[in-house]
Order: sequence, then C-alpha cells, then structure tokens
Amino acid sequence: MKSARTVVSLICLATCLLGATRHKAKPQLPASEVELTSTHPSGHRPRQIPPQVLPDGRMVVVADDTVYMLSGDGKRVWKYAIGDESDDASIYSGEAVWKVVFSAALSELLLDCDDNLTILLDADTGKVKYKHQHQGAEVDAILSAYRNGYLGQGSLAGYGQHEPDSLFYEEIDSKSGEENVIWSVDVPIDAEIFVDGDRIYYVKRIYTGKTGHYSIRLQELHPPQATQRPGGI
Repeated sequence: MKSARTVVSLICLATCLLGATRHKAKPQLPASEVELTSTHPSGHRPRQIPPQVLPDGRMVVVADDTVYMLSGDGKRVWKYAIGDESDDASIYSGEAVWKVVFSAALSELLLDCDDNLTILLDADTGKVKYKHQHQGAEVDAILSAYRNGYLGQGSLAGYGQHEPDSLFYEEIDSKSGEENVIWSVDVPIDAEIFVDGDRIYYVKRIYTGKTGHYSIRLQELHPPQATQRPGGI
C-alpha cells in the first residue's frame, strides 16, 4: 500500500508540473541562425545552460558571462554581461553565470554566478537591481522563484560535514540591499525540491545495497509561517 501511495503521489505531482507548462506562450523561433557570444574571455569551459522560455514567449539565453533576452521572433531585447565596462570590470570580469531563475511575480531574473555572486536583473530592461557577493563556507543555491522571493538550499555537507540541508525562503529588497530569510526548514541531504504554485515537495532517492533496490520518498513540506530572520544565511 505504501508503494501504491507513492506511485499515485508521483503521478499527481508530475501531472501538476506538466500542467503548469502547458499554457506558456510558444516562442516563434527566428527563421535564420542567431549567434550569441560571451563578452569577456574565460579560461574555463562554459556551462551548458539551456535557453529558458518565459510565459510571454520571450527567451533567456546564457553565453558564459553574458545573458541575452530575445523576443518571441528571436530579436535581441537586451544584453547583460558580468563585468562589462559599466559594471565593475576589474572585480567581476571572468565570472560565469551557472543558473538563471525567472520570477514572474517580480518580473526579474536572478543570476547565480561563480564565487557566490548573486545578481538581480529587471526582466524588461536588463538593468541591475541588486548585486551581492556572499562570504562564508555554506554552499547555497537558489532553486526557484516562490511567491515574492526565492527558494534556496544550503548545506555544509560539501565541506565534509554530515548535517541536513536547509531549505530556505528569502525575499530580496533591492533598494536596501538586504536579503531577508523568512523561514527555513531541514530537508535530507541530496533531496530534490519541486515547486507547484505554493506547494513544495521533496523527493529523496534511497539505494539499499543489500537488496539492490531503489526507493523513493516523496513528502510535501509545510514551511513555518512566521519565523523571519533578517539577513542571509
């Protein structure tokens, strides 16, 4: 019965996630080839970040240190490069974007970059709303947009520790430059987080060496409502 409930839960979750993408506007890809390049030379191999189609049909394309916003027909709307002439070139030149998260509620793009650099861009103009380079040993990663902020996951496990991951929800005040962690909860290390509207789930895959079987633990998280702590984690 427990396995049956897990299968049904996974099917329901998959249906919700698929349904959320069915109503997105489909981009009209350009008839001719479009070549988008990075801005600054880099000594590392760039990450392969797939283009992201926004609900209104625009497309976000990343070329190492450069983010392009394209219209539905493939025309450039704006371009942003980390460390360009107007943006602290001596400090940030050579940094690369490794994840882009779009917030429809805030109409902005959050860029997770090398060396714990976080950048918020206005999705309509490409202008910088917020930039901060985090210090410390914790490994934090923004997972997705959520309500009026972002869900992130942090852990000390990457530094040889054996502590649970912390799933946190933070709101970023671009005017004051503050990152406010509204709540945080512990989740198992290596748990995969899925978001469907206001509902949050985690999936934990477990391998049993003695039997050679895999099991999947699916659980909906119910975060606390009022445990706001000022500042990032």
